[in-house]
Amino acid sequence: MVLIFIAYGCLVGSHIGALPFLVERAGVSPLLFGITGSLASLANISAMGLGGWINRRFDHRTVLLASLPLCLVIVSLALALPQRAAFVGGFVLLFAALGATDLFMNAEASRVQAAT
Repeated sequence: MVLIFIAYGCLVGSHIGALPFLVERAGVSPLLFGITGSLASLANISAMGLGGWINRRFDHRTVLLASLPLCLVIVSLALALPQRAAFVGGFVLLFAALGATDLFMNAEASRVQAAT
């Protein structure tokens, strides 16, 4: 479980560190970056809000094993595709995946803690 928290922190930290480069490379204006950030926050909260629905269909481990690699693919595509649409779409999808990861990561940690 500790490795999932470490991977999550590394993923978020590496993406945040790359943001100035990604924004400049994709030609994203400050206005578009602000709108994208708002949409990404909405996607993050929406993914967390869908947690109950997701949990009824998949267990915590499945969600975590799918969402972290999905985040890595999204970040890799953002680095490889220097276009505004790729930046906006990738940023929003990344934050949705991070929201689901965060929710299920903490739910699994609570389950493990309660079992010990």
